Amino acid sequence: MYLAGVKPRKILTALKQRDPSNKTVLRTIYNERVKMQLKELQGGTQMQFLYKCITDSGYVSFNKVAKDSGNLECLFFAHPISKQLTKMFPTVFIMDCTYKTNRFRMPLLCIVGVTSTNQTFYSAFAFISNETQSSYVWALDCFRSFFNEHSLPQVIVTDREIALMNVVAVLFPKAKNILCKVHISRNILAKCKKISKVVRNGKIFCLYGNILWMRTHIKNLNIVLTLC
Repeated sequence: MYLAGVKPRKILTALKQRDPSNKTVLRTIYNERVKMQLKELQGGTQMQFLYKCITDSGYVSFNKVAKDSGNLECLFFAHPISKQLTKMFPTVFIMDCTYKTNRFRMPLLCIVGVTSTNQTFYSAFAFISNETQSSYVWALDCFRSFFNEHSLPQVIVTDREIALMNVVAVLFPKAKNILCKVHISRNILAKCKKISKVVRNGKIFCLYGNILWMRTHIKNLNIVLTLC
């Protein structure tokens, strides 16, 4: 059941249903799971095990090893089909880092592409040691290897991560780097809450959201007038 991804609590329930006299407790399940995980690692780290899994599965991957310790420091990977889609639809990509997604709290850079019919697809992922410019250079250099000089991205959407934006400007100089509206909206809401807790702020933010998504200046003007 562990290999099938069943959660410990459900494993315990299944054992009790099969044998009501079973004295196993939840801690026993967790301990056995840890033993099996350590056996799978074969003396390596979890990141090294992940690297082995993706290479054995035929993923396109690049890795960066720390010179002093020999530990895996950064890992870039993409499914073969994702690489094909990236080459087929090289125009628009969205880049963002997620946090606290693993026990080592390494940022996971997610790169999402957009098809000609506005459908999204996962293009590539990269575990990086930190969000410094050098880490982004390594990750985006790996990503750039998917393209030739005549089919580089034209639009790259990011949040206001300066290190990432600087690297995008260097490695993809012809691409337009635009900011994600979702991140802008979240930042506006956070700032409004700090300034005032008046209920009207909620109305102002809703109106601002309408302005942000309007496609014409005339509609924007009409909404702005309601704030006056």
